[in-house]
Amino acid sequence: MPKDELKATDATLQGLLEGERLYLAPILQRRFVWTRKELDELWDDIDQIMQGVDKSRFLGALVLQHRSGGLAFEPNTYWIIDGQQRLTTLYLLLLVVVELSEQRGRTKRLAADLQQVLLNQSNQHKNEPKLRPTNSDLRQFGDVLKQVESVTIAIPEAVGHYLGRLRNMHEMLRGDLEQRLEEEGSSYLSRLADLVLMKLKFVQILTSDDENPHQVFDRLNNAGQRLQIVDLVRNAVFQKFGGRVADQETFYNTSWKPFEDEMDEAIDGYFFPFALIHKPSTTQAQVFGDLKARWRNVSAPDILEELKRYVPEYLALARGGSIPIGCGSSEVTGRRSS
Repeated sequence: MPKDELKATDATLQGLLEGERLYLAPILQRRFVWTRKELDELWDDIDQIMQGVDKSRFLGALVLQHRSGGLAFEPNTYWIIDGQQRLTTLYLLLLVVVELSEQRGRTKRLAADLQQVLLNQSNQHKNEPKLRPTNSDLRQFGDVLKQVESVTIAIPEAVGHYLGRLRNMHEMLRGDLEQRLEEEGSSYLSRLADLVLMKLKFVQILTSDDENPHQVFDRLNNAGQRLQIVDLVRNAVFQKFGGRVADQETFYNTSWKPFEDEMDEAIDGYFFPFALIHKPSTTQAQVFGDLKARWRNVSAPDILEELKRYVPEYLALARGGSIPIGCGSSEVTGRRSS
């Protein structure tokens, strides 16, 4: 496929999960962020089909990049450039269907069938999930997978936060589905599984093999995707590595992840005051553009060192403490007023 050419095809979850597959959320992706609002919208789409109002519902585009595959016993691996939230939520929903089917004798066959859909079956990758969220969510995802009792799933390594929105989504899905089963009966599980697999439609967009996924991510944001500033900054930093995936992963695990973990939920508010230090005329709407211009010829490690410079002061203020003595607070004040 020529560079910059995007191949778009219609897709269902059944087709996406057919055969040996791995859908991987790369480092550039943000954590899982969907809440009750997005889940209610998904249930509305499902109910419209269940009630016969629509035959199917369109859930938008999935932008994927094919990373590996074709070798014997290896799953076809795709990076999820856009659509991680939808794909993860639907995968979690089918996992909940499996969990509840296991508890009901008449629907145990459904649980076994869905395991074939959700887990790889080749010997080398037996029972590995076909979806892998971004690293920050892997611990939550692994805990969710442990809820499936009838098969020993190959659990990803336990990294990331123990609590978070991915775990919350699983709990909400389970609560909602248990309530629906009380109203509809056990047959609702098989009808729901068929609907999710076959009647929720996507446009699958495959980027070319040599397309820079960070640039695709950047273009999607410019086209109107709503992302937090930390997602854009992370993407800009990891663009510096080009296609050097091993270097990206090493830098993420040894340097970038500890930085995000230290900042925790305070991180998204950090970049505006940080940008003001270096350009007092910036606005919130201009922050990312100004930072990206500042870092045009700066390496990823040097960007991170610059970002870390004012973290102690910022966290002290953000968390209601006092500014640590000797951390350069006078320099911060002086630069803001210059």
